[in-house]
Amino acid sequence: MFNAVPEEYKLVIIVVVLGVLCFMVIKNNSRNQSKLRGRRGRDFKTNYYQRKKEDEENKP
Repeated sequence: MFNAVPEEYKLVIIVVVLGVLCFMVIKNNSRNQSKLRGRRGRDFKTNYYQRKKEDEENKP
């Protein structure tokens, strides 16, 4: 695949590609963790009952 590229550059290319892939994985992981932290504060059951109570109070 890299027959035209000298041996020294092959190693450099492989290291750079692995570094970029590692950076992408770390960035994606941090983004997913921040989304998860935002979800932890939400509780469907309590929010449901609060909305249900508010709806009953607002009915004429």
